[in-house]
Amino acid sequence: MIENDDKATESLPRTPRPNSGKATNYLLILTILTLGMFGFAYANAQWFVLICQEVGLLTKPAVASRGIAEEAAVGRPLEVYFTASANDNIPIAFSARESYQKSNIGKVRRNEYTFVNLSNQRIYFKPVHDVSPTIKNLDDVLILQKCFCFEQQLIEPRQTYTLPVEYVFNDKLDPAIDVISMRYSLFPSTKADYEASQAASAADKAKLSRNQGAPAP
Repeated sequence: MIENDDKATESLPRTPRPNSGKATNYLLILTILTLGMFGFAYANAQWFVLICQEVGLLTKPAVASRGIAEEAAVGRPLEVYFTASANDNIPIAFSARESYQKSNIGKVRRNEYTFVNLSNQRIYFKPVHDVSPTIKNLDDVLILQKCFCFEQQLIEPRQTYTLPVEYVFNDKLDPAIDVISMRYSLFPSTKADYEASQAASAADKAKLSRNQGAPAP
């Protein structure tokens, strides 16, 4: 009986067992490759973002670009030209650092003028500011935040220095005007006029400082 049972058992077909070792190896290899790819992508941020977007882990925000937002914050474009001229009786050479600037309505721009005393004498002079074409209510349209034309100036013999101009055109400017020339001219002055100008400027600054420091009503 025993021999017959053994023979019967041997005669039954054997079911092949799955190779669990190979499956485990394949799974381990795939896991390592996946982790390696994500690790490499994380180290390279741009690639990481692209991969995450492709697999749906990250979506692009629907916001305007910074450049478009900044452009919307200012008004229409302007072209501003700068010229300089000195009276024949003044031996001073001066010119703008930039003879042309692109600007926009509501945008503060800065330029600089360099002055050179060509003589061996101290010179007192008065800068005069002019704008063309003619703009109605210029003081309401052009805001000069800094300008050497606010005060009379002094330059020592053979001295060279640079003074700033900071300006902004507001939206009260005639829409038909988009090209503007800012011209500065120099005229002779005196020591007395220069000292009076300096005193008036100091008084204005002191008054402004007191007003800024005063408590709100």
